[in-house]
Amino acid sequence: MRINRTTVDSPDGAGGGPAVDLSWSTIDQSLEFKPTGHAPRGVTLANSRIGLLNDSHEAWSKIQPDLRGLTYTTLPLDDEWSLRKRIEWIGQQPEHNTSPYEALAANLRDRGRSADARTVMYEREKAVTRQVSATSEGASWWRRILGTVRVWLRSAFGLFAGYGYKPARLVVTLLGIWLICAALFIGVSLVPNGPRSERAEPPPSHPLLVSADALLPEALFGTDAWAIRRNSARADYCMAVYYTENALGWLLVGAALATIGRLLQRE
Repeated sequence: MRINRTTVDSPDGAGGGPAVDLSWSTIDQSLEFKPTGHAPRGVTLANSRIGLLNDSHEAWSKIQPDLRGLTYTTLPLDDEWSLRKRIEWIGQQPEHNTSPYEALAANLRDRGRSADARTVMYEREKAVTRQVSATSEGASWWRRILGTVRVWLRSAFGLFAGYGYKPARLVVTLLGIWLICAALFIGVSLVPNGPRSERAEPPPSHPLLVSADALLPEALFGTDAWAIRRNSARADYCMAVYYTENALGWLLVGAALATIGRLLQRE
């Protein structure tokens, strides 16, 4: 075992620092962290390299670890350390930092657990969204507006596509919006757009076709030449559904492009 630039302070963290400081350490084999009795107030493993981090969940229960830049070869993931508990462990950091999520995801990918790695990166994006929301508080009014818009966009990306790490959610969302709005369009009649000389007999107002036209920004189905007939009490209601679905369509296209970029980045 080799330990470089390592200091261990008093159990109560005298001087305001962490109780145990192992920052910038290199531990080729294993580090066992299973304190008994009085737990240290803080532990920093910042920028350390560890072969095996042999720890227990209970040992960290009352500790805020500094995990910035920490890398490791092996990390226990068993009955005591589920993936969810490991993510919570990272979330106990006193200050927001994304590198511990990335280190855990990289370790999982090296162990052939790609699905778990995507889960960790999804949680990373959720943490970033929370941080953006927190940092916008107390800022100037225009920074708060920009922060709010950014949080909304990130939240929509997370809701529709799991921040690009859950592409199946995007497909389910797309199909769900399409079918729900199609049900709302049942019984809708169309009238042709354009000059009177170009008008023709309106096509059959199939609700699936109308919903697809509203959802897809590009009119791939040709129904952009027609408008909903305003001759019934449902006309204004259907137009509101149409434009709402159209706005959701643009959001979904943006989420799809971001998801594709995320998938290509992973490759």
